[in-house]
Amino acid sequence: MFDSVKAGREIVVQRKKMGLTQEELAVRLSISPQAVSKWENGHATVAISKYEEMISMCEKCLYSLSESAPETAEESREKRKMLIVVLRRSKELEMDALKEIASAIT
Repeated sequence: MFDSVKAGREIVVQRKKMGLTQEELAVRLSISPQAVSKWENGHATVAISKYEEMISMCEKCLYSLSESAPETAEESREKRKMLIVVLRRSKELEMDALKEIASAIT
């Protein structure tokens, strides 16, 4: 079953990793800041299209990090770990959203 509170916490984590405020994320997704707040507090669920946009934003953020100045081996390992975590969590969120849709139509 989809856990909107858990998903909301993950949205907060990813938004902060991208260095965005709720308002900035809302502007990028063409939604209201109140909608972002509701997602983050688990009071509303995110449409799949918005999940896809957020995942794309995370991937672009990570790609831009990889294009930055030369890094130490430790920094490189940390960036790879962060990429793995973001990609794994984005897939979990996608699956949760699909399960919610499936349960709603059955």
